Amino acid sequence: MSALALAAFCAGCLTLASAAVAVAAAAYLWARRPRTEVPGPPTIPLLGNVRLPIKLPALVHGLVDCHQRYGEIFRYYLGHKLYIVISRPEDARKVLTSSKTRERDPYCMHVMRTVVSDGLITCNGDTWKRHRKAIDPAFHPKALTQLVDTFNESGRVLCEKLAASAGATVDVYPLLMASALHSIVKAIFGVELDRLEPDTTKHSRIAEIRKMAATFLRPWKTIKGVMWLSAEGRELKKHMADFRRLVDRGLAMARENMKTDGITPLIHFLWDQKPGENLSEEEIYNEIRTLTVSGVETTATSLGFTLALLGLHPEWQRLAQAELDDVFSAGDRLRPATERDLSQLTVIDAIVKESLRLFPPVPSTVYLLSDDVALGGGRLVAPRGSSVLVSFLLMHRRPDLFPEPLQFDPGRFLAGGSATRRRPDSYLPFGGGPRRCVGARFADVEMRVLLAAVLRRFRVLPGSSRHQLEQIPCSVTAHPLTGFRISCVPRNDVPLDSSR
Repeated sequence: MSALALAAFCAGCLTLASAAVAVAAAAYLWARRPRTEVPGPPTIPLLGNVRLPIKLPALVHGLVDCHQRYGEIFRYYLGHKLYIVISRPEDARKVLTSSKTRERDPYCMHVMRTVVSDGLITCNGDTWKRHRKAIDPAFHPKALTQLVDTFNESGRVLCEKLAASAGATVDVYPLLMASALHSIVKAIFGVELDRLEPDTTKHSRIAEIRKMAATFLRPWKTIKGVMWLSAEGRELKKHMADFRRLVDRGLAMARENMKTDGITPLIHFLWDQKPGENLSEEEIYNEIRTLTVSGVETTATSLGFTLALLGLHPEWQRLAQAELDDVFSAGDRLRPATERDLSQLTVIDAIVKESLRLFPPVPSTVYLLSDDVALGGGRLVAPRGSSVLVSFLLMHRRPDLFPEPLQFDPGRFLAGGSATRRRPDSYLPFGGGPRRCVGARFADVEMRVLLAAVLRRFRVLPGSSRHQLEQIPCSVTAHPLTGFRISCVPRNDVPLDSSR
């Protein structure tokens, strides 16, 4: 046998041996997998229900189908890993607010760390408590008061870009990403995005953030040995390095002044800690990365759903615009919104709430159980070592909590509406418990300011159908496969009661 043939033979033997070891390990883990009486789809030995995420790129349809078939509590296996999906408020409260240690699912956190590193979303235990304590003051309502002007400026820029589309049907998501990025950069560093990033490269920066978020669609590519060898992995690594330089420039500018235009940047809240409680430079960078990626993506997605839904429901658009015309009737109709204005926009507030009910920006969260947890009033048990997926999307679409749950009806959140009598833990668009989204108030105010800016200037016409909006791929944030297609026509060009 020649040396070449011998080498090939040895390589083949090693490959077969490696495969045999892998199969043996999978069989061992499968035999020791957590068992449960929770119903769910049939499994394939060793693989579990691995077909589920492959077969179902649409998260909404996949979960709804299983929910309808197996009930309000169901399970699936990814390999030997057991996941139990819940949608009852009582069960969600038990998981989200338990005094016992609750860690985020390790697999999900591994994928997320690729994008947001070791920030508030991914850290656990004492590290999470220390980070949360440092960040909370930055998002106190009083701290957010100063940001209304920032949101107004983002709204002005957004409307200029919508006007430039000249009534054409476009995917508005990139424009919303740009507005959200402008807001979060100004909020964190106290400086305009244009000062950190030349205008000619701004859109590429946004595309890079979108690519970071898109990593969640291909979690197998986050394996280090695979990730950095692939072209996408190398590109992502470059984006991370570019983003680091952007943050470094922002930090340098923020250090020059404690206040810019009367605004105290959020970064100063992270710097202003008691001795011994300061976050390290690397921890601060990780939190900025977390706030930027998660804040931009979720805000743009939520506002995209809201505008698309208003295009499909002109009756609610007319009510919102009538309210805006009334509140902004005195003086300049297009003047910047104030906190007082926002407090009077009850229809706008109800529209935002209803949009977040139907399409929560983060449809679910996953926790690893350190102990057995009784579910369904004691009927079923989620065993220790399994992961519980709390589905906010399924919870918000339960007919016993929200009558006619698939209908877009902001009236349920107006005075006397059915949702005003709901139990508090049945509506969790930003999560619940101690790990509720720290930027929930930030996102809520920003959405209302931007929505008020757009609806005062434009009539929104539909481009995406409701069916298209429901086609949401498996990811951390809810984003339809075909985007958010709408067209915006100046209100003085198209009567409010006209149709298209």
